[in-house]
Amino acid sequence: MKKFELQTRLRPILATLLAFLVGGSEHWLGAAAAQNLAQTTVEEAFAPHVSFETIPRRQSIDLDSTCEEALSEATAFYAYEAVLVSLLAGTSPDEVPHVDCFVTERPPGATAQEVHDLILTTSFERNVLLGYLNFRFERSIERTIEQGYDRGGFVAWPGSYVGEAALLAFRRTGDVRFLILFKDYFDRLLLLSDPRLGIIDQYHGRIMNSWGYNMPAGVLGEADHREWVAHVTHFGRIMTPAMGFASEVLDDPALTEEYGSWAYDILRFFETGWHQFEADRRPFGDGTRSWYWRPIDDEFEPINHVTSLGRALVAAYEITGDPVYARRIEEIIWVFEDAMNVHPSGTVSWPYSPSFQTPSSMQSGIDTEYSEYTWKAAITLPFVEDARRAGFPMSQGVSDSIRNRLTGFVLANGIWKRNIHPYGARPISPGETSRLNPALGGFHMTFPDDSEIAELIKQMMVSNQDIYDRGWFTHPGTARSFALFIQ
Repeated sequence: MKKFELQTRLRPILATLLAFLVGGSEHWLGAAAAQNLAQTTVEEAFAPHVSFETIPRRQSIDLDSTCEEALSEATAFYAYEAVLVSLLAGTSPDEVPHVDCFVTERPPGATAQEVHDLILTTSFERNVLLGYLNFRFERSIERTIEQGYDRGGFVAWPGSYVGEAALLAFRRTGDVRFLILFKDYFDRLLLLSDPRLGIIDQYHGRIMNSWGYNMPAGVLGEADHREWVAHVTHFGRIMTPAMGFASEVLDDPALTEEYGSWAYDILRFFETGWHQFEADRRPFGDGTRSWYWRPIDDEFEPINHVTSLGRALVAAYEITGDPVYARRIEEIIWVFEDAMNVHPSGTVSWPYSPSFQTPSSMQSGIDTEYSEYTWKAAITLPFVEDARRAGFPMSQGVSDSIRNRLTGFVLANGIWKRNIHPYGARPISPGETSRLNPALGGFHMTFPDDSEIAELIKQMMVSNQDIYDRGWFTHPGTARSFALFIQ
């Protein structure tokens, strides 16, 4: 693991932060011990104790246990996986323990594949999701610790999908266990943020309220010796579920009484970080509008990156009503709609980059595609639903046109498409199939209560088991759909 020598002037600060990291917010170390910790290597600094007590750790599954026992918090996820794996391997349903715990009524003579698909499309137990989320939250923290200063975007991408699944399940069910589980995770994730570890962002020249990552080759290439940078997209991804939970808590008097101080702490952390990233904005067009600049590519951020931040801004606006947040949200809507191509068929498409991205600033081939890749569109679109839910209007017919694009092409016939519009699109290559893993959840979140979209999502899952070999839990992104199917 790569180690950095800490600057002498940072050591008093780091001593305090490490005391918090090791001892927790309620157990501060004495001055002498804290000073000793200032000499700690960064490798050791990335090792807070990981303990998840909301859901017990995995237990062995008694094959003779009752359904009530198999569907408990501790074992439901593992029982569910064991059943699906056995069925997928062709084991007769009559020989698979607990299979009937997940099937309301098993058709007589149904094959293993038929029962497998029936469970995939009808069985959505909340304890199954709780067990999965517990496993994934713990893995996210552990992997971030393992990566140390070599960390990349893992916590911002898979980690945020897990958080979104918890938030969606909480909104669907009101089950406070999803809130408690996320809170436990996010409290530990904050211990690994740059301000808690005292890490200076070498690009921005300050400690950012975010989770930066290491670029050994330099932020702007080999001639650039700045290696640690925080990315507004990662900040937005990580903060979106946290801000969503904060908004839910502060909208409920009972939850506010119990978790209100935690929710306001999240809001304050977000507000500080967001104001810091505002320095990355650059004007475009006539100079009356601006957009975030992407340090690692030295170009304007693509649309789906800023809509990731936009979803956190929507939650911040819901909490505060601050018109500055509203203005930023409206700017994102404007850029998204400005990039749209409206088609005679009543559908729309849009490219990866905003319309003001110039050819000279485009850094990758994706910038020149006519329409956005399917898996990236699934990151762009949930912002549309969040903004709509918060009362921000879109142009007339945009939402229906997006829906038509999904039902008539992207999700049609159970076959994945590489782009959201057929023009210029090519077949998906074998190396790209894994990128589709989170796409189902993103499209489902855009139209969470649309029954036709829901059925198409299920069809895609059943028709693409080469991609979704572990069903809804192949990837944290697909777990979001599982959360939306919970009753």
